[in-house]
Amino acid sequence: ASVQSTSDEMLELDINPLNATTEEKESISARFFTELVPRQELSVPAGNAIASEHRDFAQAISTGQSVQVPGTAGRDALAVALEIQQRLHAVRHDAPHTGVPSPNTPALISLRQLNAA
Repeated sequence: ASVQSTSDEMLELDINPLNATTEEKESISARFFTELVPRQELSVPAGNAIASEHRDFAQAISTGQSVQVPGTAGRDALAVALEIQQRLHAVRHDAPHTGVPSPNTPALISLRQLNAA
């Protein structure tokens, strides 16, 4: 499996796409999938993740130990999924270019806020 993640540089990028110079656009385009949003290969063990989570939860109850993945991680993942869903519904695909939210449009919850939670 592979995952693409946003680099710190991408999070700090402060460019309005409507006012960016040709050089800025070309620089971002050339580095987008290699440096700004790089892809990483992940090893995913074979098995049923939900069954493993249930076993871990049952063991935590029996032994009093903590679960491997706390509920806060699930909450954070759900918050990201809901934000993505809301942002997808907010985009009007038939809208004029100026009506389409840009990467600089404020999100419902920022990645920084989510990481701080």
